Amino acid sequence: TEIRVRPITLSSYKNTATDAPSARIGRYRLIGRLASGGMAEAFLALSGELPGLRTLVVVKRILPHLAANEQFVRMFLDEARIGAMLDHPNIPRIIEVGHDEDGYFLAMEAVPGKTLSAIVRRAVRRERPLGQADVAFIVGRAAAALGYAHAHTDADGRALDIVHRAVSPENILVSFDG
Repeated sequence: TEIRVRPITLSSYKNTATDAPSARIGRYRLIGRLASGGMAEAFLALSGELPGLRTLVVVKRILPHLAANEQFVRMFLDEARIGAMLDHPNIPRIIEVGHDEDGYFLAMEAVPGKTLSAIVRRAVRRERPLGQADVAFIVGRAAAALGYAHAHTDADGRALDIVHRAVSPENILVSFDG
């Protein structure tokens, strides 16, 4: 499965008033597509209508040709349910799970930054590898998030047995804040 990813940046985003009609998923106004994979696509979007009080979010939706497949819908909702239980500084928070005329979606915290794959590609182009301290920091933060998720339990203390299954440089975001 090919995954196409665009970094989340604030460069093209302007928090200004506009009355121009635009594409929406639920209550979120889409800015642009960030990624498209085998099961879902992700969009950068705005939450809120008041200028100066809008928030950037990422909205993920099952691909249209899979939206009627009950197995994919169940997997998507399971992912959303599990994601909503996680509260860790290195895991984007689920803000909402919703349904509109086109199917189910989830909105999550946007992490302004770049994917690890984009950072590595840039380092290769510049012929300047990432420093050992940077690599250790990034791997350490990713491992901390995975460790938290894998050890997470429900309210009764039963292990949820969470396995990420898609750990890759494309799925590791490095925020501009580090």
